[in-house]
Order: sequence, then C-alpha cells, then structure tokens
Amino acid sequence: MMEFGIPPKLIRLVKMTMTNVQCSVRIQSHLSEPISITCGVRHGDKLACLLFNIALGKVIRDSGIQTRGTIFFKTAQILAYANDIDIMARTTLALNEAFLNLEKSARNMGLVINQEKTVYMYSGKDTTLHQDFAIGNYVFQRVDNFKYLGTMVNKMNNR
Repeated sequence: MMEFGIPPKLIRLVKMTMTNVQCSVRIQSHLSEPISITCGVRHGDKLACLLFNIALGKVIRDSGIQTRGTIFFKTAQILAYANDIDIMARTTLALNEAFLNLEKSARNMGLVINQEKTVYMYSGKDTTLHQDFAIGNYVFQRVDNFKYLGTMVNKMNNR
C-alpha cells in the first residue's frame, strides 16, 4: 500500500481492522464459539476487493506489462479488476511473454492462476487456432465467448 502512496494513517486503520479478528457462525438460532481469523480477509469484507485490487496492481506493475496506451499502439494489453483479468495480444509470442511475466509476478505475491477458470478466445482471420493453447505448464481451452465483468464478449465483437 505504501508503494501506491496510500497515506500511513489509512494503512494503520486497515491493519487495525484486520488484527485480532474473531467471528462466529450462526446456524439457525445458535451462535458458535468465536473463531480467530489469523490470515486473509473475512469473506464478504468490504475491504477485500479493494485490498485485492491493490495487490493485483502491484502484480501487474512488477510483471513489466505496459499499462499505458491501448492495444493499437503496443503488442499486449491487460485489463484487470479483482480476479477478472483479460490479456489481449497481437501475437502468440506477445501473449506468452505477458502471461508468463504476470504468472511469475503473481506467484511471487503468493497468488496462483486457476487454470480451470482461465480460457482464451481468438479473434482474427487465422482459422488454424481451433485447439487448446499451451503456455508454460498451463493449457487453456479455446472459447468463442466469455463473460467479463458481467458482459458477454464474443470473437465477432458484436455483443
């Protein structure tokens, strides 16, 4: 958080809200004994998305992927919000490089890529890319459409 210029006072407030946290589970009308939370954020916590976006911002910054400009002026572009990440690339070489740099940076932060939830979509004239796509130790299923931040995206770019 300090790397992004967040004031020390806000950092201390976040730390205070996440230190010595206890929760209970309600089953019908019975409340469990308190459970100490020692790592991570509470499920549904309002800070969870914000803190994850800050961590993701660091992952993207450390990956070296250029975030300024658009795909019209560079070989790879990344869009990210919470755990929805979209990498666009002009070539498979650019895609490989961007993905591997992002994966390495994420791993250094303690994050992992969920291969089962990760797909790729090809949009272009080359009709030979109909099979699954492999990058490093990952193999991604090809799709003709996917949902990104609640919106369907398709290879014809018309929805």
